[in-house]
Amino acid sequence: MRLRELDALRGLAALAVSVQHVVLLTGSAGAVLALVELTPLNALFDGTRAVLFFFVLSGFVLAVPFFRGVVSPTGFVAKRAARIYPAYWFALIVSIGVYALSANPHLTLYSVANFASLLTDYTAQTYNVVFWSLVQEMRLSILFPLLILPIVKLPWRWVLAGSATLVVAGFFGEEVVGGPIVGLSATVFYAFFFVIGALAAKHIDQLVAIVRSMSPRGAAMWLALAVIVYATMPVTGIGVPVEKAAVGVACVGIMVLALGWPAFSRFLLVPALQFVGRISYSYYLLHLPVSQLVRHLFHDQFPIITPVVAIAGSLLLAWAAYRWIEIPSIHLGHRLYDQLSVRMAAPGKVAPTAA
Repeated sequence: MRLRELDALRGLAALAVSVQHVVLLTGSAGAVLALVELTPLNALFDGTRAVLFFFVLSGFVLAVPFFRGVVSPTGFVAKRAARIYPAYWFALIVSIGVYALSANPHLTLYSVANFASLLTDYTAQTYNVVFWSLVQEMRLSILFPLLILPIVKLPWRWVLAGSATLVVAGFFGEEVVGGPIVGLSATVFYAFFFVIGALAAKHIDQLVAIVRSMSPRGAAMWLALAVIVYATMPVTGIGVPVEKAAVGVACVGIMVLALGWPAFSRFLLVPALQFVGRISYSYYLLHLPVSQLVRHLFHDQFPIITPVVAIAGSLLLAWAAYRWIEIPSIHLGHRLYDQLSVRMAAPGKVAPTAA
Protein backbone atom coordinates (compact mmCIF):
# COMPACT_ATOMS: atom_id res chain seq x y z
CA MET A 1 0.00 0.00 0.00
CA ARG A 2 1.29 3.43 -0.94
CA LEU A 3 -0.31 6.56 0.49
CA ARG A 4 0.70 9.29 -1.91
CA GLU A 5 -0.29 12.10 0.46
CA LEU A 6 2.33 10.84 2.91
CA ASP A 7 4.90 10.76 0.11
CA ALA A 8 4.25 14.45 -0.46
CA LEU A 9 4.59 15.23 3.24
CA ARG A 10 7.90 13.38 3.28
CA GLY A 11 9.01 15.44 0.30
CA LEU A 12 8.05 18.69 2.02
CA ALA A 13 9.98 17.62 5.11
CA ALA A 14 13.05 16.83 2.99
CA LEU A 15 12.79 20.26 1.36
CA ALA A 16 12.61 21.86 4.80
CA VAL A 17 15.85 20.16 5.84
CA SER A 18 17.57 21.17 2.61
CA VAL A 19 16.45 24.80 2.67
CA GLN A 20 17.71 25.21 6.21
CA HIS A 21 21.05 23.60 5.43
CA VAL A 22 21.55 25.41 2.13
CA VAL A 23 20.74 28.80 3.64
CA LEU A 24 23.06 28.23 6.58
CA LEU A 25 25.80 26.84 4.35
CA THR A 26 25.71 29.70 1.88
CA GLY A 27 25.01 32.42 4.44
CA SER A 28 21.91 33.55 2.54
CA ALA A 29 19.02 35.25 4.32
CA GLY A 30 20.08 34.24 7.83
CA ALA A 31 18.21 37.15 9.38
CA VAL A 32 15.05 36.15 7.50
CA LEU A 33 15.28 32.64 8.93
CA ALA A 34 15.60 34.05 12.43
CA LEU A 35 12.32 35.91 11.97
CA VAL A 36 10.62 32.94 10.32
CA GLU A 37 11.35 30.83 13.42
CA LEU A 38 8.69 32.86 15.23
CA THR A 39 5.93 32.00 12.76
CA PRO A 40 4.19 28.90 11.35
CA LEU A 41 6.31 29.38 8.22
CA ASN A 42 9.06 27.79 10.28
CA ALA A 43 7.50 24.46 9.26
CA LEU A 44 9.02 25.02 5.81
CA PHE A 45 12.54 25.65 7.07
CA ASP A 46 13.20 23.74 10.30
CA GLY A 47 15.21 20.60 9.69
CA THR A 48 15.02 19.34 13.28
CA ARG A 49 11.23 19.08 13.16
CA ALA A 50 11.36 17.59 9.69
CA VAL A 51 13.48 14.68 10.93
CA LEU A 52 10.92 14.01 13.66
CA PHE A 53 8.30 13.97 10.90
CA PHE A 54 10.39 11.36 9.05
CA PHE A 55 10.41 9.13 12.14
CA VAL A 56 6.63 9.41 12.63
CA LEU A 57 6.06 8.66 8.94
CA SER A 58 8.37 5.64 9.17
CA GLY A 59 6.47 4.30 12.17
CA PHE A 60 3.19 4.65 10.28
CA VAL A 61 4.34 3.06 7.02
CA LEU A 62 6.29 0.23 8.65
CA ALA A 63 3.35 -0.66 10.91
CA VAL A 64 0.69 -1.09 8.21
CA PRO A 65 1.62 -4.70 7.18
CA PHE A 66 1.54 -5.86 10.80
CA PHE A 67 -2.17 -5.02 10.99
CA ARG A 68 -2.92 -7.05 7.86
CA GLY A 69 -1.47 -10.42 8.81
CA VAL A 70 1.68 -12.29 9.79
CA VAL A 71 4.94 -10.57 8.86
CA SER A 72 8.30 -12.33 8.67
CA PRO A 73 10.63 -10.42 11.04
CA THR A 74 13.71 -11.60 9.12
CA GLY A 75 12.17 -10.70 5.79
CA PHE A 76 11.02 -7.36 7.18
CA VAL A 77 14.53 -6.38 8.32
CA ALA A 78 16.11 -7.63 5.08
CA LYS A 79 13.67 -5.60 3.03
CA ARG A 80 14.26 -2.53 5.15
CA ALA A 81 18.03 -2.91 4.81
CA ALA A 82 17.69 -3.19 1.04
CA ARG A 83 15.69 0.03 1.08
CA ILE A 84 18.07 2.02 3.27
CA TYR A 85 21.62 0.91 2.52
CA PRO A 86 22.24 1.21 -1.26
CA ALA A 87 21.15 4.86 -1.55
CA TYR A 88 23.00 5.61 1.67
CA TRP A 89 26.21 4.02 0.40
CA PHE A 90 26.01 6.12 -2.76
CA ALA A 91 25.45 9.29 -0.71
CA LEU A 92 28.34 8.33 1.58
CA ILE A 93 30.71 8.01 -1.40
CA VAL A 94 29.53 11.35 -2.82
CA SER A 95 29.82 13.06 0.58
CA ILE A 96 33.34 11.80 1.26
CA GLY A 97 34.38 12.77 -2.27
CA VAL A 98 33.12 16.33 -1.85
CA TYR A 99 34.65 16.57 1.63
CA ALA A 100 38.02 15.48 0.19
CA LEU A 101 38.06 18.55 -2.07
CA SER A 102 38.84 20.74 0.93
CA ALA A 103 40.12 18.41 3.69
CA ASN A 104 41.64 15.00 4.31
CA PRO A 105 38.81 12.56 5.15
CA HIS A 106 41.25 10.38 7.17
CA LEU A 107 39.71 7.09 6.11
CA THR A 108 40.80 3.74 7.48
CA LEU A 109 39.53 0.23 6.80
CA TYR A 110 37.79 0.29 10.19
CA SER A 111 36.15 3.67 9.59
CA VAL A 112 34.90 2.62 6.15
CA ALA A 113 33.38 -0.57 7.59
CA ASN A 114 31.96 1.46 10.46
CA PHE A 115 30.36 4.00 8.15
CA ALA A 116 28.99 1.32 5.83
CA SER A 117 27.29 -0.58 8.66
CA LEU A 118 25.38 2.33 10.24
CA LEU A 119 25.26 0.31 13.47
CA THR A 120 28.55 0.79 15.31
CA ASP A 121 30.42 3.77 16.80
CA TYR A 122 29.26 6.07 14.05
CA THR A 123 30.98 9.32 13.05
CA ALA A 124 30.25 9.73 9.32
CA GLN A 125 28.13 12.79 10.06
CA THR A 126 31.51 14.56 9.76
CA TYR A 127 31.00 14.28 6.00
CA ASN A 128 27.23 14.68 5.92
CA VAL A 129 25.37 15.72 9.05
CA VAL A 130 22.07 14.12 8.04
CA PHE A 131 23.54 10.61 8.27
CA TRP A 132 22.93 10.47 12.02
CA SER A 133 19.20 10.02 11.43
CA LEU A 134 19.85 6.87 9.36
CA VAL A 135 21.64 5.32 12.32
CA GLN A 136 18.47 5.72 14.37
CA GLU A 137 16.26 4.71 11.44
CA MET A 138 18.15 1.45 10.90
CA ARG A 139 18.34 0.58 14.60
CA LEU A 140 14.63 1.15 15.06
CA SER A 141 13.83 -0.77 11.87
CA ILE A 142 15.66 -3.79 13.30
CA LEU A 143 13.77 -3.42 16.57
CA PHE A 144 10.44 -2.66 14.95
CA PRO A 145 9.06 -6.25 14.84
CA LEU A 146 9.40 -6.22 18.66
CA LEU A 147 8.30 -2.61 19.07
CA ILE A 148 5.07 -3.27 17.19
CA LEU A 149 3.93 -6.19 19.39
CA PRO A 150 2.34 -4.17 22.23
CA ILE A 151 0.82 -1.80 19.65
CA VAL A 152 -0.90 -4.72 17.93
CA LYS A 153 -2.01 -6.42 21.15
CA LEU A 154 -2.84 -3.62 23.61
CA PRO A 155 -5.37 -0.77 23.71
CA TRP A 156 -4.03 2.53 22.43
CA ARG A 157 -4.33 4.22 25.82
CA TRP A 158 -1.98 1.69 27.40
CA VAL A 159 0.50 2.00 24.58
CA LEU A 160 0.45 5.79 24.66
CA ALA A 161 0.90 5.83 28.43
CA GLY A 162 3.78 3.37 28.19
CA SER A 163 5.43 5.37 25.43
CA ALA A 164 5.85 8.27 27.87
CA THR A 165 8.78 6.33 29.32
CA LEU A 166 10.50 6.59 25.93
CA VAL A 167 10.27 10.37 26.13
CA VAL A 168 12.02 10.28 29.51
CA ALA A 169 15.04 8.67 27.80
CA GLY A 170 15.48 11.92 25.89
CA PHE A 171 16.71 13.57 29.08
CA PHE A 172 19.67 11.18 29.12
CA GLY A 173 20.61 11.14 25.45
CA GLU A 174 20.77 13.58 22.59
CA GLU A 175 18.65 16.18 24.34
CA VAL A 176 21.34 16.68 26.99
CA VAL A 177 23.69 19.43 25.78
CA GLY A 178 26.64 17.70 24.18
CA GLY A 179 24.90 14.32 24.33
CA PRO A 180 25.56 11.79 21.56
CA ILE A 181 23.00 12.17 18.80
CA VAL A 182 23.54 8.52 17.85
CA GLY A 183 23.64 7.21 21.42
CA LEU A 184 21.42 4.38 22.63
CA SER A 185 19.43 6.69 24.92
CA ALA A 186 18.62 8.78 21.87
CA THR A 187 17.47 5.60 20.08
CA VAL A 188 15.04 4.89 22.92
CA PHE A 189 13.78 8.47 22.73
CA TYR A 190 13.24 8.38 18.97
CA ALA A 191 11.33 5.12 19.34
CA PHE A 192 8.50 7.28 20.70
CA PHE A 193 7.97 8.81 17.26
CA PHE A 194 7.83 5.39 15.62
CA VAL A 195 5.31 4.27 18.24
CA ILE A 196 2.89 7.16 17.73
CA GLY A 197 3.19 6.74 13.98
CA ALA A 198 2.35 3.03 14.35
CA LEU A 199 -0.59 3.85 16.64
CA ALA A 200 -1.93 6.21 13.99
CA ALA A 201 -1.63 3.44 11.39
CA LYS A 202 -3.57 1.04 13.62
CA HIS A 203 -6.47 3.45 14.03
CA ILE A 204 -6.23 5.32 10.73
CA ASP A 205 -9.69 4.31 9.51
CA GLN A 206 -11.36 5.72 12.62
CA LEU A 207 -9.20 8.85 12.58
CA VAL A 208 -9.90 9.52 8.91
CA ALA A 209 -13.63 9.00 9.54
CA ILE A 210 -13.50 11.68 12.25
CA VAL A 211 -11.82 14.12 9.86
CA ARG A 212 -14.32 13.39 7.09
CA SER A 213 -17.17 14.13 9.47
CA MET A 214 -15.82 17.65 9.99
CA SER A 215 -16.86 20.68 8.03
CA PRO A 216 -14.19 22.15 5.73
CA ARG A 217 -13.80 25.04 8.15
CA GLY A 218 -13.36 22.67 11.10
CA ALA A 219 -10.74 20.62 9.26
CA ALA A 220 -8.91 23.79 8.25
CA MET A 221 -8.84 24.97 11.87
CA TRP A 222 -7.45 21.64 13.10
CA LEU A 223 -4.79 21.69 10.37
CA ALA A 224 -3.84 25.24 11.32
CA LEU A 225 -3.53 24.20 14.96
CA ALA A 226 -1.37 21.18 14.07
CA VAL A 227 0.91 23.28 11.85
CA ILE A 228 1.25 25.97 14.53
CA VAL A 229 2.25 23.41 17.18
CA TYR A 230 4.61 21.69 14.73
CA ALA A 231 6.27 24.92 13.61
CA THR A 232 6.40 27.07 16.74
CA MET A 233 6.68 24.69 19.69
CA PRO A 234 10.02 25.56 21.37
CA VAL A 235 12.63 22.80 21.09
CA THR A 236 15.27 24.35 23.33
CA GLY A 237 15.78 24.36 27.08
CA ILE A 238 15.32 21.73 29.76
CA GLY A 239 12.01 20.45 28.40
CA VAL A 240 13.22 19.56 24.90
CA PRO A 241 12.14 15.87 24.93
CA VAL A 242 8.59 16.77 25.96
CA GLU A 243 8.47 19.62 23.45
CA LYS A 244 9.67 17.35 20.65
CA ALA A 245 7.08 14.76 21.67
CA ALA A 246 4.40 17.44 21.22
CA VAL A 247 5.81 18.16 17.76
CA GLY A 248 5.51 14.43 17.01
CA VAL A 249 1.84 14.42 18.01
CA ALA A 250 1.31 17.42 15.71
CA CYS A 251 2.91 15.38 12.90
CA VAL A 252 0.28 12.68 13.44
CA GLY A 253 -2.44 15.31 13.21
CA ILE A 254 -1.07 16.65 9.93
CA MET A 255 -0.86 13.11 8.50
CA VAL A 256 -4.41 12.21 9.47
CA LEU A 257 -5.75 15.45 7.99
CA ALA A 258 -3.75 14.81 4.81
CA LEU A 259 -5.50 11.46 4.41
CA GLY A 260 -8.95 12.57 5.54
CA TRP A 261 -9.54 16.12 4.32
CA PRO A 262 -10.11 16.13 0.55
CA ALA A 263 -8.90 19.71 0.01
CA PHE A 264 -5.57 19.04 1.73
CA SER A 265 -5.25 15.71 -0.05
CA ARG A 266 -5.75 17.35 -3.45
CA PHE A 267 -3.00 19.87 -2.67
CA LEU A 268 -0.57 17.10 -1.73
CA LEU A 269 -1.35 15.13 -4.88
CA VAL A 270 -0.16 17.85 -7.28
CA PRO A 271 2.55 16.42 -9.57
CA ALA A 272 5.39 18.63 -8.29
CA LEU A 273 4.91 17.50 -4.67
CA GLN A 274 4.52 13.89 -5.76
CA PHE A 275 7.82 14.09 -7.65
CA VAL A 276 9.65 15.52 -4.65
CA GLY A 277 8.02 12.89 -2.45
CA ARG A 278 9.23 10.03 -4.64
CA ILE A 279 12.84 11.21 -4.64
CA SER A 280 12.79 12.57 -1.07
CA TYR A 281 15.06 9.90 0.44
CA SER A 282 17.90 10.46 -2.04
CA TYR A 283 17.30 14.20 -1.97
CA TYR A 284 17.60 14.23 1.82
CA LEU A 285 20.88 12.32 1.63
CA LEU A 286 22.45 14.26 -1.24
CA HIS A 287 21.47 17.89 -0.76
CA LEU A 288 24.37 18.68 1.58
CA PRO A 289 27.28 17.36 -0.52
CA VAL A 290 25.77 18.93 -3.64
CA SER A 291 25.42 22.25 -1.81
CA GLN A 292 28.99 22.03 -0.57
CA LEU A 293 30.21 21.27 -4.08
CA VAL A 294 28.34 24.23 -5.55
CA ARG A 295 29.70 26.49 -2.85
CA HIS A 296 33.22 25.18 -3.53
CA LEU A 297 32.87 25.79 -7.29
CA PHE A 298 31.38 29.27 -6.88
CA HIS A 299 33.90 30.30 -4.19
CA ASP A 300 31.15 32.09 -2.24
CA GLN A 301 30.91 34.69 -4.99
CA PHE A 302 27.21 34.28 -5.80
CA PRO A 303 25.24 34.19 -2.51
CA ILE A 304 21.86 34.53 -4.23
CA ILE A 305 22.42 32.11 -7.10
CA THR A 306 24.23 29.47 -5.04
CA PRO A 307 21.18 28.21 -3.07
CA VAL A 308 19.09 27.96 -6.23
CA VAL A 309 21.76 25.99 -8.09
CA ALA A 310 22.38 23.82 -5.02
CA ILE A 311 18.70 22.84 -4.65
CA ALA A 312 18.24 22.30 -8.40
CA GLY A 313 21.41 20.19 -8.58
CA SER A 314 20.31 18.18 -5.55
CA LEU A 315 16.94 17.45 -7.12
CA LEU A 316 18.59 16.32 -10.36
CA LEU A 317 21.09 14.00 -8.66
CA ALA A 318 18.36 12.69 -6.34
CA TRP A 319 16.20 11.83 -9.35
CA ALA A 320 19.10 9.90 -10.90
CA ALA A 321 19.75 8.08 -7.62
CA TYR A 322 16.07 7.24 -7.28
CA ARG A 323 15.88 5.95 -10.85
CA TRP A 324 19.03 3.83 -10.85
CA ILE A 325 19.62 2.99 -7.18
CA GLU A 326 16.41 3.24 -5.18
CA ILE A 327 14.03 1.53 -7.61
CA PRO A 328 16.31 -1.52 -8.09
CA SER A 329 16.83 -1.62 -4.30
CA ILE A 330 13.08 -1.61 -3.72
CA HIS A 331 12.67 -4.52 -6.13
CA LEU A 332 15.52 -6.36 -4.42
CA GLY A 333 13.82 -5.83 -1.06
CA HIS A 334 10.58 -7.32 -2.34
CA ARG A 335 12.42 -10.40 -3.61
CA LEU A 336 14.31 -10.84 -0.35
CA TYR A 337 11.13 -10.53 1.67
CA ASP A 338 9.27 -13.04 -0.48
CA GLN A 339 12.11 -15.56 -0.26
CA LEU A 340 12.63 -15.21 3.48
CA SER A 341 8.94 -15.08 4.40
CA VAL A 342 8.29 -18.44 2.75
CA ARG A 343 10.40 -20.06 5.45
CA MET A 344 8.10 -18.87 8.23
CA ALA A 345 4.72 -18.91 6.49
CA ALA A 346 2.43 -21.77 7.49
CA PRO A 347 1.41 -24.20 4.75
CA GLY A 348 -1.24 -22.67 2.53
CA LYS A 349 -0.58 -19.14 3.80
CA VAL A 350 1.38 -16.32 2.25
CA ALA A 351 2.98 -13.64 4.40
CA PRO A 352 1.81 -10.14 3.40
CA THR A 353 4.16 -7.69 1.77
CA ALA A 354 5.96 -5.48 4.30
CA ALA A 355 6.42 -1.74 3.79
